[in-house]
Amino acid sequence: MKLTDLEQHLLQSVFADYHDTDSDNLYHYQKEALKQLRGAISYLQEKYPSSKIQYRIFDPLTKLTEKGILICSFEERDALYRVIIRYKNGTYTFTDTLYGYFLREKYDEMIMACLSPCEADLKSYTYFYTPAGRELNQDSTIEQLNEHIPHIMRHTDLFAQSSADAEKIKECLKKHALFASYSLYRLSQEQISGILNFSQLKENAECESFSVYAEDGDERDA
Repeated sequence: MKLTDLEQHLLQSVFADYHDTDSDNLYHYQKEALKQLRGAISYLQEKYPSSKIQYRIFDPLTKLTEKGILICSFEERDALYRVIIRYKNGTYTFTDTLYGYFLREKYDEMIMACLSPCEADLKSYTYFYTPAGRELNQDSTIEQLNEHIPHIMRHTDLFAQSSADAEKIKECLKKHALFASYSLYRLSQEQISGILNFSQLKENAECESFSVYAEDGDERDA
């Protein structure tokens, strides 16, 4: 079977001895890599059927590695996401972090609403870095996400005024069971109101990092 242009491109980036566009003529380890790649792409297409996904980098699972990785992004988006490839009970399994793209806005709105009593002028941006399987997808709700705590961990950047009280914020997060790691960036009101690029604001802002845990009912500084 002839390989697609995408398959050829990704295999060429992995194997210096890649030499053929027909899958029947590949070396055994190249065939296994191709099997992983096709499995990962099929998994994403089934899980996110309405999304246009671009596949960037492929690093297959081998006998010397614990996992394979396929790096991808959504069309016209800069953020990168991972598909993790593992081998278990004679078959390849796949998990991914793309679910965070669909959940982030809803999750951040929830955080800002929960924190509004103690910090009205606050903005939130959450990173979902723990891979999940089919239990979380483009149609998942915040309630379904929270069902997977502490397995689905995340990190949230909070942007607040310079007078923001970190202890009050932590108490409020704990009260609403928003267990995660956090970075609190203190900014001027003008900066918060005009946030367009979170990364640029983080460079020179005062930052305090902490985590809110469920264990023992306490909070421990990160």
